[in-house]
Amino acid sequence: MKLGSDADYNVRVRARGWDEEAENASLYDGMYTFDLNQTVSVSFVPAPGTERPWSLDTLPEDIADFTTPAQARLLEILTAQYSVTPDPARAGTEEQLAWPFDWAGDGDPPRPTIFYVTPEEFTRYAGDLEALSEFAGGTHSVVRRSEVTGHPVVRFLEQRILASPRLSPLSARALGRRP
Repeated sequence: MKLGSDADYNVRVRARGWDEEAENASLYDGMYTFDLNQTVSVSFVPAPGTERPWSLDTLPEDIADFTTPAQARLLEILTAQYSVTPDPARAGTEEQLAWPFDWAGDGDPPRPTIFYVTPEEFTRYAGDLEALSEFAGGTHSVVRRSEVTGHPVVRFLEQRILASPRLSPLSARALGRRP
């Protein structure tokens, strides 16, 4: 019996707006979610356009009251397991945030992790994500990692996120890697 996950896991790439009501989809333009093995998600989020320090305090209490892409982008960055966003001053670095909500779950709260890239890199990855979403965007994508390793965004994921010491042990196990 095999224990653990196969390192040649399924991948799925979806434009973030696909999962929203039609009237709100434009708030998520340019955002993509790259799912690895149906358990590890990486959000690609255009620059939020809001001043730091980032906080939920600047957002409406109800997501239904969001009116700008900046609001949707900020919430995604503050709550995504892993996110990638352009920032010329921070490109090449990563940052781990505190979970912005009260935590009543078991163990420690999640720690959203941001990977910063240059605006040019983000634009290149966004184009690649758009292309990947055409054939790996289905709800039950059967596209395997080995089928997409030649894509620049996949190489980025492998080199920056999956090799990062900030990749959680749970995420590493889900992807057939040693924590």
